[in-house]
Amino acid sequence: MRVLILSPMPPWVKGGVERVVGETAQNLKEKNEVCIVTGSGEGIRSGTYYWNGIEVRVYSATRKTGYVSLRMLIDLKRMTSKYDLVHAHGFSTLIPLVGSIVSNCDTPFVVNPHFHLNASKNSLAALKLIYEGIFGEHILNTADKVICVSTTEKDHLLLKYQISGNKIQIIPNGVNLAKIEGAIPYPDAEKCILYIGRLERYKNVSRLVD
Repeated sequence: MRVLILSPMPPWVKGGVERVVGETAQNLKEKNEVCIVTGSGEGIRSGTYYWNGIEVRVYSATRKTGYVSLRMLIDLKRMTSKYDLVHAHGFSTLIPLVGSIVSNCDTPFVVNPHFHLNASKNSLAALKLIYEGIFGEHILNTADKVICVSTTEKDHLLLKYQISGNKIQIIPNGVNLAKIEGAIPYPDAEKCILYIGRLERYKNVSRLVD
């Protein structure tokens, strides 16, 4: 099977979505041909890269443009028919919208929204409301399958959008059990909580302390 993955930024960039994209691509490449198409973000030159044996096509597109560009859209319209599956990530960007535009009836379209009810910053709340209000339901209804990482994410989508719950599949983010089981505990630590992620208000890390 040939799988085309659409991501906001390349899989080697530090970020939750990009980590999921990278792990997914590496597991899929075991038995499939995988290509990742992404925006560049800041400081990464556009071009074709090979990351862990996976083709990654990077287009000059930053957060200001929703990580998409006209050239990306044109190229995707041409190349999508060559793939058996299109898998888009990142509902807070324009990537899933582009995926819904370029996918055709013959190519299944899957979306990983990585959805949050609230914007990560107050300054983005109005933009999130407008964008998701206009395009959100279109993207989800265009998708053949919507993958959520938790029941909470699924419930939030169903709360906001008129979509069939049968379309949503819950697939939690994976972990490397071997590394976890082989980890050396902190000495003399009775209770220890490990948090991995950005310190953003909407992630509610402060609740761990409370």
